Amino acid sequence: MGARVDRSDAGWEISVVPMSLTPLGQELFGQKDMSLHQMHRDIVYVYPEGVQELAHSPRCAVQGMYMKNRIITVQGHPEFNDFIMEELLEIRHGFGVFDDAMYKDAWARMGNRHDGAAVAKAFIKFMVQE
Repeated sequence: MGARVDRSDAGWEISVVPMSLTPLGQELFGQKDMSLHQMHRDIVYVYPEGVQELAHSPRCAVQGMYMKNRIITVQGHPEFNDFIMEELLEIRHGFGVFDDAMYKDAWARMGNRHDGAAVAKAFIKFMVQE
């Protein structure tokens, strides 16, 4: 869609991360705020032309976008659960991708509430639109 996608200047975003929802994000996801499992250091730097913003976090300004009857996206991983995140953290820490401080910080947020089910419901609703 023409937007810059690259490594984040802010580094990795991992584990459960709270996000701020826009008014449209609140409407689509049916809640005032949202947290999702994250596992990325690549980001979309700006919203492509014609899409509406859904969410942002301190490290990632483009956490979700929407275009009626065309796309709905989130940067995070609504499909992840704590088990998947634990495995990824252990493996990436073991290989030195995550240093001890990053690993401990991510582990401390592991059990926090995440809203993968709310995202799934919004995606299903989007897919059955007429």
